[in-house]
Amino acid sequence: IDLGNNQVALQASNGQYLCAEGGGGLTVVANRNAISSWESFEKIDLSVPPQMALKAYNGQYLCAEGGGGNGVVANRDWISGWETFNLIDRGNGNIALQAYNGQYLCAEGGGGNGVVANRDWISGWESFKLIPI
Repeated sequence: IDLGNNQVALQASNGQYLCAEGGGGLTVVANRNAISSWESFEKIDLSVPPQMALKAYNGQYLCAEGGGGNGVVANRDWISGWETFNLIDRGNGNIALQAYNGQYLCAEGGGGNGVVANRDWISGWESFKLIPI
């Protein structure tokens, strides 16, 4: 969901939105029914498209711990490899986010749970919808 001014929200396959708990500094989950400040992220396009970073409400960046293979948190003060993601256009408004190690972000259970970066493929749980509001 494009909120303007490079602000975006990501909707999991069950319709719930990604949230940086506490506005950042903690884990990232996909269990919110509405978009507020904790569910919005600044999308930062990097010099090598389609690489990008996502900044949480508190100014910290989303990070795939270990570069992938683990959970996703919003607690980094700078952008390096683990804080960069490749945005994969899946068509029909769907995207996937690929972590530094090549694995994809996944909303466990399709949403309602934590977000991890440990999938080798893209299916429903690894796809996020962009919906105009």
